[in-house]
Amino acid sequence: MTWKNALIKSLEEWDTKNDDKNMSMRDVSFIIGFPIGLSNSREEWTLSFLEKRIDYLVEKEKMSEKFVVEGLLNEMTSMLDRTISQLGEVIINNEYLQRSAVQAEIEFDFIEEKLTEMKDKNYIFRAEKLVDSWREIVAKNFSLKKRREYEFNEMNKNHQKFKKFAEALPEEDLDKPMNELFDKLKK
Repeated sequence: MTWKNALIKSLEEWDTKNDDKNMSMRDVSFIIGFPIGLSNSREEWTLSFLEKRIDYLVEKEKMSEKFVVEGLLNEMTSMLDRTISQLGEVIINNEYLQRSAVQAEIEFDFIEEKLTEMKDKNYIFRAEKLVDSWREIVAKNFSLKKRREYEFNEMNKNHQKFKKFAEALPEEDLDKPMNELFDKLKK
């Protein structure tokens, strides 16, 4: 299994355990995918596009798959943690938005509903459940043993690419320094 496949599997597993549909996989894909270049287009807010974006960064931009996936894992964890740690600020901002809407005579019924939901103690319990289930999935799918396996697979894949590249080198390139060969490899 690769880093990317483990991430996608983890997100899918979390989504099946997520019975709180206030946070859809579409939302999650956008929130964690936006920093790595997923666009504002709602059509791209899917795991499939997230997967394609990771592939692009790894294959075209030559970023380490481990680096990209660990960044996305951290972003997902931070995003879930913020649903709890920044709840007070979110409530204050929504109350301000609600007062502004009333003064401007704009009807935003969903704000009142959302405020009521966020102020309910069960909201915290549901948010904690989402965080806990995510942490359990990450602990299982990214244990030390699994990480070592993914690193080995990534190293082996890179070795195979380099071996194929080296076997295809013309005779005149065999005496060139490695930095020139790596420049050629990146193209």
